Amino acid sequence: MPRARRSLRVVIGPSRTLCSVGIAALVAWAGSSDARTWRVRPDGSGDAPTVPAALDSAQRGDVVLLEAGTYTWTTQGSDGHPSDPSMLRVTRPITLRGVAGAAQTILDAEGKGRVLRCTDAGDVRIEDLTLTGGAASGAGGGLLCDGDTRPHVVGCIVRDNQSGARAPGGGVSLANGTLRDCTLRDNATGLSGFGGGAHGVATRVEGCTFIGNVTTGGDAGGGAGGGLWGDGVTVVACVFDSNRADGAFTATGGGVYERGAGSVRGSTFVGNTARGTMNQGFGGGVYAFAGADLENCVFVGNTATSVSAGGLGGAVYGRGATRLAGCTLLANSSGVHFDGAATVERTIVAWSAGAPCTGSATWSCSNLFGNAGGDVACGTNAGGNFSADPEFCAVDPLASRAFVLQSDSPCAAGNHPQGVVCGKVGAFGVGCDDVRADDVTWGRVKSLYR
Repeated sequence: MPRARRSLRVVIGPSRTLCSVGIAALVAWAGSSDARTWRVRPDGSGDAPTVPAALDSAQRGDVVLLEAGTYTWTTQGSDGHPSDPSMLRVTRPITLRGVAGAAQTILDAEGKGRVLRCTDAGDVRIEDLTLTGGAASGAGGGLLCDGDTRPHVVGCIVRDNQSGARAPGGGVSLANGTLRDCTLRDNATGLSGFGGGAHGVATRVEGCTFIGNVTTGGDAGGGAGGGLWGDGVTVVACVFDSNRADGAFTATGGGVYERGAGSVRGSTFVGNTARGTMNQGFGGGVYAFAGADLENCVFVGNTATSVSAGGLGGAVYGRGATRLAGCTLLANSSGVHFDGAATVERTIVAWSAGAPCTGSATWSCSNLFGNAGGDVACGTNAGGNFSADPEFCAVDPLASRAFVLQSDSPCAAGNHPQGVVCGKVGAFGVGCDDVRADDVTWGRVKSLYR
């Protein structure tokens, strides 16, 4: 559909400087006012009959809005690229958004190819959509952003997609962008791929949830990054739950594999697994290949293991300059393993099934308690380390996933058992008064229910 164009008449006044500024402002105004919104409906009654038709017509700065419903490969058609088919393609800096939110606006590739590819699209926005049923021959089963694309993916659900063999990003593959407030669930790589949920380079991942994503290594090597494989990523306030890295030889990073010097802050890792077949698993929660900065994170019930041997770093495996600060590690198969210059500060490592640590690091102001392999820090003791019950508010913090401290906890600021000034130890501060445990009679207990 041709777009209406505004005519612009410029009157040259006596002041060249003022005139130049005025022309620039008017041109900018005219360009912005020229942007168009395209509405698409599943029944084809919108401004364009299909989503591909709207994307073909949309120009720089346009917005393509999808009304609630399911858009499938069958109803929308392939993009005509048989070597690497995608249901939809974006090649311009536009916004593609679901009007009613991700749960109500579904793009389903029906296993016939990738859901969406953005190539040389500049600053493109993908918002409030569900991407599912993708089966790519290459990277990014649900979404691939490549070339000169700087993607901003916000509020999306990416589930049940798969990348090709030896290709990254079962759910999403992107670089130089943002992945925010998204849920990535039950995605997988093909054999010897990496990044079951997502593959990101120089990307910020914020407020996202990764659940049940899997990467599997084949004859070419081990699986890496069950939830997320990153190179220079910044991860903030994310949840990694029950993701797996499986490997015929080794497996690394059940939750996150970070290749570069990235950072992970304020994030939670629960029940992630790195499981090797012929060799060990490394880093059930996080594997940092070249060091990483991990701060205010929680690791609960993560496992590094193998069929015939154990694993290293049930919670964290760090190579290079790795920093672990203000974290809480509970009931992992083992605690942390470090190769290289690592530091651990203000961190709780408790109730590990194995050793709290292996390798070597510089430890300070940390609490090692109730670990099956003992409660001694591995490496250099820089002072302020101790062993005491953390005294969480919750009766069963592992089941409730509540890790705030009682006011009299030795990990609370100002309560250090030796009087050392460490501040708060662990990821959370005080959340309740101290909990008294009084002896009572059975008669008193029964009276409470009369």
